[in-house]
Amino acid sequence: MPLLSDKEQDLLRRYIILNVVRQAFERDIEALAQLQLKFSEPLMEFFTNQLYSVSKELTPLKRAMARQQLTIEKSVNDGFFTEYVYRYRGYEGVTRILNAQLKHAAFSYVTALLSNKKE
Repeated sequence: MPLLSDKEQDLLRRYIILNVVRQAFERDIEALAQLQLKFSEPLMEFFTNQLYSVSKELTPLKRAMARQQLTIEKSVNDGFFTEYVYRYRGYEGVTRILNAQLKHAAFSYVTALLSNKKE
């Protein structure tokens, strides 16, 4: 990401990580709906609240990105790396993130979220 400042790079990283976490929570909620558990209602409510909290945190990031004319979209996932294409004020760039690093960052975020410690 040589075209972007440190602040913009951090904005993109946070957006990518929060998006991964949001998608993971959505998949977990769908999987939980299929299970026959005794306490499925409280678990569904818990996961839904966590999803809401992540979505709430994504909103200001999206606004900040829109203000800076910065967009990003997932391009290719080859199993080892995920490639994202970003557009910034008429310029286009590509960043590749190691999937293990992405998973670790998302896991760290969820751990902090569940223990009520924000990063």
